[in-house]
Amino acid sequence: MLSVGAAESEWLYDLSGSKGRIAFFRKGEEASCGLDLSEEERKCFEVYSAEARGSRSSTLLSVLSRAPGSVGAPLFGAVRAVSGWLARSLIIMDVRGDSEPGAGHFRDDLARKVLPLYGTGVSDVRFDDLDGGLNPFEGGLNGRRIGKQSVADAVLDGRDLFIRALDEKGDWIAKRMVFDHGGVAFGLAEESDGARRLYDLAPILDRGGERELTYVIDEIGRSLHPQLAKRLIGDFEALGADSNRQLIFTSHESRLLDLNLLRRDEIWFAEKGAAGESRLYSLEEFSERIDRRIDKAYLEGRYGGTPRFRTAFPDPGAQ
Repeated sequence: MLSVGAAESEWLYDLSGSKGRIAFFRKGEEASCGLDLSEEERKCFEVYSAEARGSRSSTLLSVLSRAPGSVGAPLFGAVRAVSGWLARSLIIMDVRGDSEPGAGHFRDDLARKVLPLYGTGVSDVRFDDLDGGLNPFEGGLNGRRIGKQSVADAVLDGRDLFIRALDEKGDWIAKRMVFDHGGVAFGLAEESDGARRLYDLAPILDRGGERELTYVIDEIGRSLHPQLAKRLIGDFEALGADSNRQLIFTSHESRLLDLNLLRRDEIWFAEKGAAGESRLYSLEEFSERIDRRIDKAYLEGRYGGTPRFRTAFPDPGAQ
């Protein structure tokens, strides 16, 4: 559980054996370990726990992950494994999109294949030379560097994307990303919200690579037509289990509640309590028929998780 700017409680379970064990548990100022530790390892745990208590913005997991590799207790091995997975395999996209659009050419190559399939009018995604020698890498624009590789940098200036790359002669040249609409080029800032959102989400449809990835996407349907959002999720499902990809998303689009698209155990609702806290629960709790219109039943209030309105709008002139 997390509050704004501080960890209220956290825990890590070890499920490697026949019965799960608590690797560590922390609540407020108290922290405990449920695994066997030597005296030296116990002292190490206490030192790192004290450091976490001294920094309310740090999690105990992140602090324990900094322990040297020579500390080989099961607890620290489990922490390093979890921290490594979070760093390598978890990709979080908020409602504004990914934090590193255009890093390298991977996303651009994939978007070139994806965007024309979704009725965006985009026939190509490419990088054109900058007109007039305008170069954000030389202070001409108030840009923010968002990626760096051996042969290319990327800068997001306002809502336009620029890269710097080596040409055939080994000289640095600056280019601007454009979306081609049948011969008419639009910059990222000129493109529709829907096309930019698809550009952000294109990596989830990557079939290649053995790297295990979990994407967490807030409001996956933002700026997308409901049918387009359903197609995107369906195309992700079509990648199959061998793609080593998992998708977790939130949405307020009730039309995604479709049992032809998602299984019952994949659909979860969030119910806000009186104190503002949220409770998550699965559609499986309702034992629904496979032919039930889940979106219709949800809007009718069958599953909860819907807004609570006042009975009448207050009269501003009333005393």
